[in-house]
Amino acid sequence: MLARHSKEFEQALETTPRLGRSGTLNEIVGTSLIATLPGVQIAELVEIVRGTDAPLLAEVVGFTREHCVLSAYGETVGISPGATVRSIPGRRGFYCGSHLLGLALDAAGSPLAGIDESKPRAAIPEDAEWRNPNPPPPALAERCALKKQTLTGVFSIDHFTPIACGQRIGLFAEPGIGKTSLLNQINRNAKADVKVIALIGERTREVEEALREMRGPNTVLIASSSSESAASRARAAETAFSVAEHFRAQGRSVLLLVDSLSRLFRAYRELGLAGGETPVRRGYPASAFARLPGLLERAGNTERGSITAIFTLLLSDEIEQDPVVDEVKGLLDGHIILSKELAQRGLYPAIDITSSLSRLETSLLSDEQLLCLKEIRTFHAEFKDTERMIKLGAPIPANHEQLKAMHSEFERLLYREKEDVRDSWSELLALRNALIETQNTEVPNIGTATDPPNIGNTVLGFRS
Repeated sequence: MLARHSKEFEQALETTPRLGRSGTLNEIVGTSLIATLPGVQIAELVEIVRGTDAPLLAEVVGFTREHCVLSAYGETVGISPGATVRSIPGRRGFYCGSHLLGLALDAAGSPLAGIDESKPRAAIPEDAEWRNPNPPPPALAERCALKKQTLTGVFSIDHFTPIACGQRIGLFAEPGIGKTSLLNQINRNAKADVKVIALIGERTREVEEALREMRGPNTVLIASSSSESAASRARAAETAFSVAEHFRAQGRSVLLLVDSLSRLFRAYRELGLAGGETPVRRGYPASAFARLPGLLERAGNTERGSITAIFTLLLSDEIEQDPVVDEVKGLLDGHIILSKELAQRGLYPAIDITSSLSRLETSLLSDEQLLCLKEIRTFHAEFKDTERMIKLGAPIPANHEQLKAMHSEFERLLYREKEDVRDSWSELLALRNALIETQNTEVPNIGTATDPPNIGNTVLGFRS
């Protein structure tokens, strides 16, 4: 009883206006707001008075000896020179608890405007806790080994890039290849106690689709669309991690899906440049690279629960990729690459198994399974090379049609439309054994109409 009254008191206290420091707004330069507000701290929230409109929420992103630099959470329309700026003590946080399940939240952890805000505000449950959206990652002594596989319901992921419970993995793809659809498929089929979905910098249409397709009774969706400020997008990621950390502390397994990490990185860039930093690498300030590891390290296993995190990242068709691509590959425990060529052939999910990698597959799979994957990857890569050589006029191996039929069967397994989470290792092992039987190291070539000079024979198969 006392605990319930304590929660009610804390809830009432949170909704009560508090006294804070006040100052004045001096100027606006681009997306930066320069104000005089002594005593503020980095990441502290302030509100800017703007006539008859509601106050504008902003965050402190930097300061000089005399002024502080603010990044607004909304449009600056209606702000005038000399506007009053007030700090808001104790507002950088929110209550996490079971009352969030099934809801859609904004970057600050409040019900999303026009979606769940009309629902009656439930009493804060006893399991709720006030969480800082940016705590430090778990200490090394609190971490646990990653030994149990998390099934996603996607054949090519569960077999060729297996994900451990508590692992962090990236989903890399060019725009329009199907990464959001794949994320949706994982959300529908993966087994987890709680699923936290963060949509950062996405188009409003995609947010609306996610609200219809990705929400469920055990999900929490946090959204900050591309039309919102950089401060809002950055905080949405922190809020999503905080929600996931709360349920991990409750002993639950959490699946965290973040779409997309590239847009979060660009939000970090905007905040750093707004604070007066100098770009150091393709327009990105040093703080963008410094903030990312601390955020990603918050996922993982502890003695109580786990956070398995999957992040999407945008690839470009340029020779030099966005710095976030190489940076994130070095920070995560694996990467799944989606192929434009496979998507153009209508093969979905368009996962390139030869380029994708899970750093924990040796801990999750048996020696027999690892050998099977190695040999099938070799067959897949060599068959593709042979197909390319044949198109250039190379001799055709005598068993090519038989291998082609087996490769078609392999693609049927790999890019099956049916969402199947059953154990399919027997099918892969049967395919591997059939390939070994067809191996012939002295396969004669069938000459083409115009045989080119001797360029060597491509031999496919396995060593038994």
